[in-house]
Amino acid sequence: MHLQTQIYKSNLPRTFVLSVVLGVFSFYSNTLSADIHSLSESTSSLKKNRKKTKQFDTLFCAQKPIATIITVNAKNDSSVTYYYYHINDTSLLLSVKPMRNTKASTNQAQLYFHFEFPNIQMTADYKPKIQSKNVNEIVCEYLLINKAGLDTLKAEMFATIHGNILDQNTKKVDAEKLFIVERNKNAEIKIEDIEISQDGIFLGRCEEEELDGPNGKIVQYSIFNSTGALVCVASKMPSSNGNKLIQWNLLTQRDMRFSTVQLKSDNFLIELLKFLVTKSII
Repeated sequence: MHLQTQIYKSNLPRTFVLSVVLGVFSFYSNTLSADIHSLSESTSSLKKNRKKTKQFDTLFCAQKPIATIITVNAKNDSSVTYYYYHINDTSLLLSVKPMRNTKASTNQAQLYFHFEFPNIQMTADYKPKIQSKNVNEIVCEYLLINKAGLDTLKAEMFATIHGNILDQNTKKVDAEKLFIVERNKNAEIKIEDIEISQDGIFLGRCEEEELDGPNGKIVQYSIFNSTGALVCVASKMPSSNGNKLIQWNLLTQRDMRFSTVQLKSDNFLIELLKFLVTKSII
């Protein structure tokens, strides 16, 4: 059998065929380049994520598990953020970040903790008197979290008392303006309108303010001395049924110290002023 070889010639121009070949080559080259670029981005993202480390722990208050703690920090960075979650679910209760106040009056930067409460959309800056006090001790001391989750009332009061740390520094006044007026401190304390007097001597004034909060109104009193300097901010906690005591949260301006005291509910404002007199605050 005789085999006949046939050669087919295309009528298409050579330039068109060449352009098709180059187009196919360009498509696969671009696709490969995109895949490599995507892979490079994914690798970069993974490396970035690996720079942050997470540690898991449990918050115990009075030897009872209260919350789950996730501590997040970046390598080569001393900055750490503590996230407190509900013990039984993943809801975020609060986050705390240690900070350094470089604008403090002293030469050394002072440590304070920046609190954020997402549920009530409030923040607070807490400066511990004892620098070695850790975050967990503060959360337990002020009962910010209980077995049900965030105690919104206590968190609200905590945030109200502890404003921004830079704002607190600007509120400080000279020691000369915080002097105590000489008088008989055992004499009756009187309030007329907003003016405070004792032993016939003008001590200062007391201004009442209502703050809006998620659980209702917060009653706050600002106490000024005779020079007009703010010496104390007092927030009144709501009384429980049958309780003859009122809990006050106090922020004294001379040392920017937070404290809590329970006083008799009879004529509660006079009881508060008596306490401030005994502590030589007014």
